[in-house]
Amino acid sequence: MIMETMPEIPLTENHKQNLMCVLPRFVAKMKMGSADECWPWIGNSRNKGGYGCFVLGSKKIMSHRLSYLLHHGEVPFGKVVCHHCDNPPCCNPDHLFLGTKKTNAEDMMKKGRHKPIRGEENALAKLTEEEVYEIRRAYDFRTKPTIQLAKE
Repeated sequence: MIMETMPEIPLTENHKQNLMCVLPRFVAKMKMGSADECWPWIGNSRNKGGYGCFVLGSKKIMSHRLSYLLHHGEVPFGKVVCHHCDNPPCCNPDHLFLGTKKTNAEDMMKKGRHKPIRGEENALAKLTEEEVYEIRRAYDFRTKPTIQLAKE
């Protein structure tokens, strides 16, 4: 999973004091179940990756990060909150763990959630699929050196 992250903005003392005041509003925006179930974010605000967003004072914080903060404490600078369940809207604190962007990417690769962008959907693609098929159909790779193809 390529996780879209919001900027890591440390919470001020004022925000920390307000956390308990917003707890009922925060809890109302997730569907809580048993400890082993996902607790999906049902609030209106989500980012492109499906992660819930919660407004805390004048700051937006991802819902799973706020859940981690409320249940486990502050998220150290440079750390990200990852999901054991691989479910972006999940706010269950038992499904959350701390990692780095690198460990999160390694977890994604290990679990087979990475989908490489292939072909002309890749922003660096120089040829369309149709052009590739045309080249393969027209070019005799057995008799012509590929350097000649590159020049053409």
